[in-house]
Amino acid sequence: MRLLNPDITQIVPVADQTTEPELTSADTRPGWYTEEIPKLKAAERLSLDFSLHTPFLVPRVIIHSEVPDRFTCISTSFHEVYRKAKDLSQRLEWYSLENIRTEFGKGNLWPDIALTAGITGEELRVAADYINVARPDIIVDVMESPDWYETAGLESVKRHKKILNPRFGAFVVCLHPVPGAAMDEVHPPEQSEIAAYLSVEGMSQSPTFGASAPVVAGEPCNDIYLLNVNFEANALVPILDMLRTQGDKKI
Repeated sequence: MRLLNPDITQIVPVADQTTEPELTSADTRPGWYTEEIPKLKAAERLSLDFSLHTPFLVPRVIIHSEVPDRFTCISTSFHEVYRKAKDLSQRLEWYSLENIRTEFGKGNLWPDIALTAGITGEELRVAADYINVARPDIIVDVMESPDWYETAGLESVKRHKKILNPRFGAFVVCLHPVPGAAMDEVHPPEQSEIAAYLSVEGMSQSPTFGASAPVVAGEPCNDIYLLNVNFEANALVPILDMLRTQGDKKI
């Protein structure tokens, strides 16, 4: 969030329906009702806790950056919700959750983080409702374990990317050094020219990412980028550079 240089931070005060009765009556049955989307309010504080019982899924925070003049929403903790949202933004692209479940099943559908840029904060107020999920600009999966690649972590990333088809690709944020096998799979060794371009030296002058922390590997055909971040916040800069530069084309 700090790397976005926010001058405004907002949240959507969605209702916590944890205390509602079981979803069996007409009043509480999923999908039966359409609700108004709450207006944005200033984010006086951000809670690390969250409710799994909300009428629709809203971003954790919506941030305005003065330069460039743009809003960015950060969505996490995807979960099923119970209501249809009234007047979803027509500036966003929406996927049918029914179609997603038909094609991919119900398990392991969502990335850890989704980022979407917009001209206004209002258009970013809902990430998903009972019927739809918004197409994000970038998705991020966080790998905390050193054996994430051996335990099919990259397959999860590919799955999330195929499901949501983020406009500018998927990032894998790694606490530990990226395994060589993961680099080879995402970026085959024979693509030496691309590999050189995405090396630490090449990335520092990249017109796509700008001056940034090193990107360990990335393969433009797959739009999957691996970041060795550890606990360095500045190592996340390539994600935001991608959002800024490509977001200009989108907006």
